[in-house]
Amino acid sequence: MAESFGCSYDARIVTNGLALTEKVATELIKEFGVTFIEVTLDDVAEFHNARRMQKNGLPTFDTIFANVNALELLM
Repeated sequence: MAESFGCSYDARIVTNGLALTEKVATELIKEFGVTFIEVTLDDVAEFHNARRMQKNGLPTFDTIFANVNALELLM
């Protein structure tokens, strides 16, 4: 839409990265023009998982870290 009006567009997001799968990241980048993704972590895995777990109590650090590593190939 921006292009049709002769405008430039980009978007940035901040996320905890837990749901940032390759499919979601691809959609954000290719379909929605996201050019910058900031993923927040609370220190190393031990400390992060003590504060930021899933609703079922499972840790999140490894999933988030894997999602961030996959982003490298998309950006």
